[in-house]
Amino acid sequence: MSKQNVKNFVLPHSEAKLEMYHGYLEKYLNILVAFQGFNQINLFDVFCGSGIYDDGKAGSPILAFKAIMQNREWCKTHGKSPTTINLSINDVEKVKVENIKAYLEFQPKPTNCNILYENLAAQEYLAKVQRQVELQSKTSRSLIFIDPYGYKDIKADLLDALLNNERTEVILFLPVSFIYRFAGVAQGDEKISQYEHLREFISSFFPHDHPIRRNEVRSPIEFIDNLKEALAFKEKYHSASYFIQRDKGNYFALFFMTSNLLGLEKFLKTKWELDPVKGLGYKMPNKRGPGLFDTQFEVEDRDERIQSFANELEKYMIEKVRSDKEIYEFTLYKGFLPEHLTSIFKQWQNQDKLETWISHNNTLARKGSFNINYNSTKPAGSKFVFKIK
Repeated sequence: MSKQNVKNFVLPHSEAKLEMYHGYLEKYLNILVAFQGFNQINLFDVFCGSGIYDDGKAGSPILAFKAIMQNREWCKTHGKSPTTINLSINDVEKVKVENIKAYLEFQPKPTNCNILYENLAAQEYLAKVQRQVELQSKTSRSLIFIDPYGYKDIKADLLDALLNNERTEVILFLPVSFIYRFAGVAQGDEKISQYEHLREFISSFFPHDHPIRRNEVRSPIEFIDNLKEALAFKEKYHSASYFIQRDKGNYFALFFMTSNLLGLEKFLKTKWELDPVKGLGYKMPNKRGPGLFDTQFEVEDRDERIQSFANELEKYMIEKVRSDKEIYEFTLYKGFLPEHLTSIFKQWQNQDKLETWISHNNTLARKGSFNINYNSTKPAGSKFVFKIK
C-alpha cells in the first residue's frame, strides 16, 4: 500500500519502523560527536512523508530533528562541542514538505543544525545526494533514510554508489511480502508490464542462478535474509535487517548498510533493545492480550536463540584458533552483540572449555580477558586469541 492511500495516522508496523530509525539515529549522532573528529554530519530523508500525523505521532523528519535536539543535550551533559548537523528533508508531494517546514520553523533550533527542504522526484533527489556524498570530506559522515513509495526507485547500483565512499550509511525500508509474493509471477512472464519494476528490482540484486531468481525461497523471512546478504554487495559492506510484521504473513523490513563495524554493532544494539527476546524484529501483539506463561516462553525463546549462536560459534572456533577481532566480527555477522558473546565465553571458561592466550607473548591470559569490542578491529587493537579445548 502506498503512502498516498494510507490514512494520516501511524499504524503499528510504521511505528515500529520509526522507533528503529530514531533509536539508531540517537546512537549514531552521539558516537560521531563523541569522537570529535568530524566537523559535519549529513542526514537525508528521501521520502519524508508526513511530519506530525493526525494521531499526534511524529514521522521520520520530526524524529530526526528530535534526535538532533537530544544530541545537543547529550553534548552539554558530556562536555562535548556540538558538530554541525545538516538535515535534508525531501518528498515528491510538496504539501508534505511545506507542512513539515511549517512545524519545524516554530521549534527552537540549535545553532549547529541546518535544515534544507526539497521537493524533488526520488531519482532526481537521490542523484543529488549521490553527488554530495561523493564529494564529502573525510571529516564528514552521512546517513540516508529511504522509505520509498514501493520499490521502483531502488536499484543496486545506486545503493552501491551511495555507500562507496565508506563514509555513508543507508537505512532502507521495503514492502518485503509484496515483493516476495509476486516475484515468481513477475519473472515467469516478462510480457506482464505491471511487474516491470519488480523484475528490474530483482535482477538488480540477484544473479540468474540465485534461489530467488529460481523461485526457491519459501517465506518472506527467508527472502529478507537473502536480500540482506545481497545488500552487503559480496561483503564489500556490512548489512543487517529488522523485520516488521504488519499482520499474519505480511512483512516489511528495514535494511541497514554500512562500511563501519561500530555502526553495525549500534544498529544491532537497537534491534535487541526493541526485540529483547530474539533481536530479530517486530511482531504484531497478540490480540487476546498477554498470556499467563508469556514471560516463561520468552525466556525459553531467548535462551534457545543464544544457544543456537553458541553452537555456531563453537563450530567456527573448532576450525582453528581465532583472534578477538575475528570473534567480534563473527558475532556481529550472526546478529549478536559482544555482551552475548561474553556470557558464552564466561560459561565456557567455567566449564574449562576455553583457553585465552595473549597474542604478543603467547602466554595464558587471566580469566575473563576477552577484548571483544570494536577496539579489536583497530591497528594493533587485537590482544587475544581463543582456543576451544
